[in-house]
Amino acid sequence: MLYVHKLTDLTMRSAETESVYLLREIKQKFTLPLASSAFQEYLSEANVSETDITMMDAALELIPITLHKLTIIYESKNQHLEMINVERSANILKAATKDIQKNREYAQALKESLPPNLSKMMDILNAVPKARSQEDKVALNNEISSVFEFILRNQQFFFNCTDIVEEGTLSSIKGLHESMSHGYLYHLGIEEELKKIDPQDIRVKVPVEISEAVTAVKGNVAFIKEAVERAYNINKRMVDLAVYLYTFVKLANGK
Repeated sequence: MLYVHKLTDLTMRSAETESVYLLREIKQKFTLPLASSAFQEYLSEANVSETDITMMDAALELIPITLHKLTIIYESKNQHLEMINVERSANILKAATKDIQKNREYAQALKESLPPNLSKMMDILNAVPKARSQEDKVALNNEISSVFEFILRNQQFFFNCTDIVEEGTLSSIKGLHESMSHGYLYHLGIEEELKKIDPQDIRVKVPVEISEAVTAVKGNVAFIKEAVERAYNINKRMVDLAVYLYTFVKLANGK
């Protein structure tokens, strides 16, 4: 997409702008009536895989385990650990949990119902040029709206991402993962910073069970980040799909 880069970028106006160049591409590949196999294949990148679901499930199982390890780290009160960052890490993971859970539910619904909805949309698009009465046109428009409503999670033409993984969730988890790779949970004082002390040099000063917990948290956060990226990518694909379908509607209307 040239103009729709974020989930919240989708509006009727941005879809119209994107459709200008997309319509040329679609007209080169399709004529009405649309063929099912070609239509489904063209939009196949929107499909949700079983791996997408599995990774979100695994992340949701991993978060409580990770929070427990962070509690152990925090309760150790070890002077070589940065307790405020332990708290921040826990808060980021807690905040992400609901978004991932909702996204998992949305992804499951897409996996089950997106293919039949796309098949339904193709049939509607093929029927649009044949509609003569105003009543028929209104009925077809209502059916088109119901497909967009399913994909966009609301009755208006924008993507409702208020309770699922969006840019804020993704940024927080990616930031946490990046920080973990730089020894985020270890305490680096001014002297250590000036001397550019490697966090691994501090790790040896921490009890083995605590350093192992820190290592486990770092690995878990890396996996959770991947799952969040999966969830976000699903959402972005739905935004892109909405633009493609909007363009197909224009094709069906002879634009």
